[in-house]
Amino acid sequence: MKLDLELIKSFKTSIGTYKKVLVTTHHTYYVNEKECDENGNTFMFKNDDGMLVSSNHFASSNFSDSIMGSEIEFMSKNCYKNLKLMLENDYELISDCANLSDDPLNRDEESFNVYLCHDEMNFIAIGHEDDYIIRYKVKGDIDKAKELIKEWSFKNYQDEPQNRDVFFEGSQIELLQVLKLK
Repeated sequence: MKLDLELIKSFKTSIGTYKKVLVTTHHTYYVNEKECDENGNTFMFKNDDGMLVSSNHFASSNFSDSIMGSEIEFMSKNCYKNLKLMLENDYELISDCANLSDDPLNRDEESFNVYLCHDEMNFIAIGHEDDYIIRYKVKGDIDKAKELIKEWSFKNYQDEPQNRDVFFEGSQIELLQVLKLK
C-alpha cells in the first residue's frame, strides 16, 4: 500500500476511518481512534516514498515510542490531548508548575508540566494554557537533571533556542524541539 502523504488526511478501511495524527522526520501515522485493538488501530508509512511500513502491533508500538523520541513535524490536536493522558499515566511527573520564563518560546510566563521519559532520557514540557510541546534531551546524570527541572531557573541564555544547552553539575540538558500545534 502506498499513499500520497501530503494529500491524504484520512482514509477508510473495512475497520473504520484512519486519520493522520502524527508526522515525524521519517514516518507518518494514521490512527483509527475508535479501534482499541493495537493490531489494527495504526498505519505507519515511510515519508520518503509513502510506502506502508506496518499496520499491526509494531505500528502502534512505534507510534507511542515516536511521540517521546522522534522529531515531530506535525501532531493533531486530538493526538496532543491523548499525549497529555499518556504522559500523566505512564511517565514520571517532575514538576507541575515549571516556570519557563526563559523558555525558548520567548513568551510571557506560563506554567508547564514536565515529565521524564526514562527510556529516551527525555524531558517533555506541556503547557497548561497553550498547545506547546517542548522536548529536552538529558546527557549525563539524570537525577541531577531532575533537580534542575524542579528548580527550573535558567538565566542568561541569549543564544538562539536551537543552540541553547544548559549545564548543571555534570548533566547537560539540550533543547531538542519546540512544537506549536496548529
